[in-house]
Amino acid sequence: MLFPTNSAQGAYINLDGKLGTFKLSQADGDATPIDATGLTFGLDIANARQGWLALSKGARDWQPIDAENQWGIKPSDEHKPGVELDIHCHEGAFGDEPVRAFSGASLAVTNFVAAAAKAAGDLSSVADTIPTLRVNAVHIKQLGKGSSVNVDFTMLPREKWMRRDAPPAVNAADEENWD
Repeated sequence: MLFPTNSAQGAYINLDGKLGTFKLSQADGDATPIDATGLTFGLDIANARQGWLALSKGARDWQPIDAENQWGIKPSDEHKPGVELDIHCHEGAFGDEPVRAFSGASLAVTNFVAAAAKAAGDLSSVADTIPTLRVNAVHIKQLGKGSSVNVDFTMLPREKWMRRDAPPAVNAADEENWD
């Protein structure tokens, strides 16, 4: 028997802060690690949603914040402030699902999205494109008794950002022209 994933948007990608790897959902419910180094991702930052996220084995509870971006009362002790957005990858690494939901409440996820949003800058004049970056490396860093990750990336120039409605025209030969 196959059951759908818990993601409201179907296929997902997550960032494992302990292993320092991205993982893709599979039809059988498992997640497969991928090496994101060198991959080009489009992050739909303009449509990112903030909210409360609680994760437990086999369950995900997402409570978006209200329309005025007010956090309100924390739903439970298990809920943490988090983010949810779509990540696009048209290089084959995402298999037959080139757009996947990405969410998390870890420091690694929120720092990655915040850093990408800062690097992208003002998005008001680029409604038809998605900020696009190349992952340079994923570094595991120690935090007290635990660990987290830092995603090192290069934001592409705006003229090389992915179009919302088409695969990107970025390939390895374009890398020298990114700066």
